[in-house]
Amino acid sequence: MAAAVDVVRSFEFPQYFTGYQRRRLGALDFAWAFEDFRDECRRAIDINDARSVCDVGGGWRPLFGLDDIERMGIDYTVLDVSPAALERTPAAYRTVCADICSPPRELDATFDLVFSMFVAEHVRDGAAMHGRIFDMLRPGGVAVHVFPTLYYPAFVANKLLPEHLTEPLVRRLVHHSDKFPARYSWCFGPTRSMHRRLRSIGYEVLEFRPFYGTYYLNSVPVLRAVEDGFSRWAARRRMPYLTSFARLQLRKPAS
Repeated sequence: MAAAVDVVRSFEFPQYFTGYQRRRLGALDFAWAFEDFRDECRRAIDINDARSVCDVGGGWRPLFGLDDIERMGIDYTVLDVSPAALERTPAAYRTVCADICSPPRELDATFDLVFSMFVAEHVRDGAAMHGRIFDMLRPGGVAVHVFPTLYYPAFVANKLLPEHLTEPLVRRLVHHSDKFPARYSWCFGPTRSMHRRLRSIGYEVLEFRPFYGTYYLNSVPVLRAVEDGFSRWAARRRMPYLTSFARLQLRKPAS
């Protein structure tokens, strides 16, 4: 059963990636935000000798399969706000149904690593999310997140336009049916303001990596070319307010 879970629940977007942006933007290309995330979390587990791990928002598709979890020798918890998502999570996973902005206090100081993939943009209160994850971490524990950022034009439009317009548009452009309300609270690139906010909670900022470009316009060649030029322009200047995605790695001080 474990092997089947790994195949079904791997995080892949093969129909979205053409490869042209990776060649042009290199390590700053948006594709690395997706493709490297599992390996980044695996590295965080190894480097920090993490034994207790929480996958936030992984109810539909946990990042690590059961055979990976057994091989790494970790206690793995899937936390998701959606009961429907957790119903689809294989029974062998430990699950918690809760809002990451207000998880039960029983989870405080429980985890060595907490990570989320495309969850932060959906929460109602980014400060509450990062604050409660800080509480959930043991001293010295690490949090890793990847999320889309403002003020990249596609995500500004997604935030401002009503859901009944953006949902069919996303389905048409990327042939992807999952669409959740996007709030983008505390979803910005590596600006000084974001660094201050995170440090005010108590975190050490280990990494705040920017990415540029998206896959949304891959099926519209003319618009894709315009976006590609815009992304290369923003990436060359490392513009923190025009990132499309960011990866964040935070540490709770050991003392």
